[in-house]
Amino acid sequence: MRSCVCVAWLQQSRQSGLVETPSFRFRQFPKIHMRLDEGYKSEIRSQVQSAVAVIQSEYDKFKAGEKTEEEAQEDAKDVVRAMRYREDQSGYFWIDGMDYVLVAHAVLTDQEGDNRKDLMDQNGVMITQSVVNVCNSADKCGYNEFYFTKSDGVTVAPKIAYSELFEPWGWAVCTGNYVDEINAAKEVVKAELDKEYLNVLIRSNAVCFSAIFISLAVAFLVGRQIVNPLKKIQAFAQKLSEGDLTTNVDVKTRNEVGQTADALRVAQENMRGLLRGITEISNSVGSALGNFDKSFNNMKESI
Repeated sequence: MRSCVCVAWLQQSRQSGLVETPSFRFRQFPKIHMRLDEGYKSEIRSQVQSAVAVIQSEYDKFKAGEKTEEEAQEDAKDVVRAMRYREDQSGYFWIDGMDYVLVAHAVLTDQEGDNRKDLMDQNGVMITQSVVNVCNSADKCGYNEFYFTKSDGVTVAPKIAYSELFEPWGWAVCTGNYVDEINAAKEVVKAELDKEYLNVLIRSNAVCFSAIFISLAVAFLVGRQIVNPLKKIQAFAQKLSEGDLTTNVDVKTRNEVGQTADALRVAQENMRGLLRGITEISNSVGSALGNFDKSFNNMKESI
């Protein structure tokens, strides 16, 4: 049950932003423990206040003349004995008198009427005296810690109790949480956080690998768009350097690579024009030499 309380608290913490990132697991887990401890203390305080309100209601009926004081007290004790809280109904109440007599107990009904002033735990803590002391304080309420036997009648465990004084009848209304159960609930929260952290880590890695894959794919495609035209331009330039002016380059991009290809095409056309001019001049020189040779032969014959 306490694990349900802790899981509900964890969900609320996520919604409120307390649990946000994986690093939170390492940096803030002590704060989670503190919040859980505060939550359990708040729970038993509010439950005791609810029980006191029930007792107050019976007291008001007595004051209004609807019941005798004894009837009101008996009805109040019956209601408090029957009161339970938490989903598994493990939360219960007991009432100690300021004279150390057990007024009512949801579990130890056979001890009602016993004077428990000398009730002591294994560490020497005087349990009932501690309860009476906090109810005699200025706040008329407070927390106590002591070892006590669980409802199974065998297990002895540390317990944190909250007590509040109902002054008209001198009753200390009490309830509490066993620390080992609180610690077990904390482990549930820790396991939940570990699971969440692992899921976040898996998702983060998946996103990271996906981003790397997409980046590589984009780089490959962009590289092809850049490298392939450059290879064509390189081959074209190589042909030009070898004197092959018949090859063309098929690069139609409008970026700097395309401009380079256009410049090489212009250079090719200029070289073609230059070669045509050289060819024409060579033909003219050949024709002139032929005419000169013919004239020279005629001169030779004349001489």
